[in-house]
Amino acid sequence: METKVTRKSCFVFMLLVALAFSSGACRHKPAYSEIQPTESEKTRDQRAKQQPPTDPPADSAPASGTESQPVRSDPAVPPPPAQGQSPPAPRSTEIKPPPFLDEQTGEFKDLPRYPRATRTYAQVGPINGVEAGMFMLETAASYERIAEFYDQAIKKNGWTVVSNTRDPEYYKWELRKGKNSEALIEVKPDGKTTTRKSILLSRADRPEGK
Repeated sequence: METKVTRKSCFVFMLLVALAFSSGACRHKPAYSEIQPTESEKTRDQRAKQQPPTDPPADSAPASGTESQPVRSDPAVPPPPAQGQSPPAPRSTEIKPPPFLDEQTGEFKDLPRYPRATRTYAQVGPINGVEAGMFMLETAASYERIAEFYDQAIKKNGWTVVSNTRDPEYYKWELRKGKNSEALIEVKPDGKTTTRKSILLSRADRPEGK
């Protein structure tokens, strides 16, 4: 109902504007040829024809052979540095890697990759102020060999086992080091084949006070 009223009011308004415009246009205006000049106007026109034309002012038109040049708006250029000062260094937008990541190998320093396992996914970066990283691996090794490798790696890198789950086809370690370092290792079938396993390595460092 509101839409109909609005359209109707708009139509009425437009109709009123059109009627006002058409009524003004229909008023008869005398053509220029119909207006007869008075005697004083005739005398003034004759005097104007007898007087020689005056030169236009100097600033009324540009000189012949010259064209007005458009004003250029060049982008703002910073002034050169003063003598003896070095130019300011550009701002760096590179994200600093977390301290637990080896920049040369791209691996966790204290949570190694299983030997000859294929990395299928990687994500490293701060999440809600927490330095975090996660790797997904695939391997055809048995659960026993994977568990033996990570039992030794956990002890070697100073982790404390908070909880440990060992099922026939599911292994899990929840780890902690100090007050702020946490890690997770999870081993399960990859869901695509009956022989390959998926290994999840998750690592996080919480800021002080969190």
